[in-house]
Amino acid sequence: MKCPNCKKANASHAKFCHMCGAPFITAISNTTTLGTVSVSDYVITAKPNYNVGYASPAYEITNGTATVRKSGNTFFVTASTYCIIQINFEAIPPPPPPITITSVSNNTTLGTVIVSGNVITAIPNYRVGYASPAFEIIKGTAAVSKSGNTFIVTASINCTIQINFEVIITVISNKTTLGTVSVSGNVITAMPNYRVGYAKPAYEITDGTAKVWQSGNTFIVTASTGCTIQINFLKKRIPWYVVALVALCLIIVAFFVIKSLSSSDKPIKVADTENVIFDPQKLVGLYRAKIDGQYTTLSARIEKAISQDEYQIKIHRGIIINNMEKGITFSFTYCGGKNISSSDFTNGELDLDNLPHIKITFKKDNQLWILEDVLPL
Repeated sequence: MKCPNCKKANASHAKFCHMCGAPFITAISNTTTLGTVSVSDYVITAKPNYNVGYASPAYEITNGTATVRKSGNTFFVTASTYCIIQINFEAIPPPPPPITITSVSNNTTLGTVIVSGNVITAIPNYRVGYASPAFEIIKGTAAVSKSGNTFIVTASINCTIQINFEVIITVISNKTTLGTVSVSGNVITAMPNYRVGYAKPAYEITDGTAKVWQSGNTFIVTASTGCTIQINFLKKRIPWYVVALVALCLIIVAFFVIKSLSSSDKPIKVADTENVIFDPQKLVGLYRAKIDGQYTTLSARIEKAISQDEYQIKIHRGIIINNMEKGITFSFTYCGGKNISSSDFTNGELDLDNLPHIKITFKKDNQLWILEDVLPL
């Protein structure tokens, strides 16, 4: 073979030129079934077979020292000693089969879908949105991300994605002060306030077409198009028989209260003593009376009993009482209902000569006493 440097002929097994001493190089293939190599001077030409490329690394210096620069199928060698360069071929794996992404609609009357590569475009009809979940992977494995009406699919195998459309159901309350409403999918939940029920009908379909089934505060809606459902609340009225029963109870309670009060604080009139034991001496004592806007003490005593229901009494005015809680209230009225005043007292005593029709009301021994038409002294 010729020396790559001086071009002189050398033996085929020579490692160095016998004329100039330049080193020779040898090129080999890692496997000849994948490709062959040839050397010309310091240039190696590789010939990979069909669907064969290069491994990593593409070459190895199995003997000696050299630097190698690769350009396509050509390897340029700079050697300082005899060296052997191995070219590493590798079969190119066949490309993976194409991945097919298929998309279907859960209900074509609600919306349709279009697939382009790994992008699904959903086209919902009027007043149609998406259910929860908005999509399902019904075949294969994939990751799906949604943005508006666009679904981006990342898949390593064939897969089928179903887009779940759903009609948009709007719910309103006939009066929010009586109750509120909410909707989730096709289920409406009504929340009436205290003592609030439902009118007849309990709901109205104000827009669109739908069928509604009510169970308590829950309304199940079946609709093929978007619709608006109004829930009709109504304040509950108290039944007439409850009102009548309460009124009857109040009347009974009032009757017993009045009876109780009348039996304990009923005034005893002197003229009505036929059925009671009347002791005139119980009228004797100190009382509190308001005369001319001030409270004062009065002493009362029985001067003379003319008959069972006629007495002569004497009233004397005492000192002014500052503490209104002391004493017993004593009030006087006479003809025309006029109150007794200071001018009716002479030398501290009540002058009854000019008061022939006096009425004295006071409380003594926890009983109310009324003396009418008391005779003057």
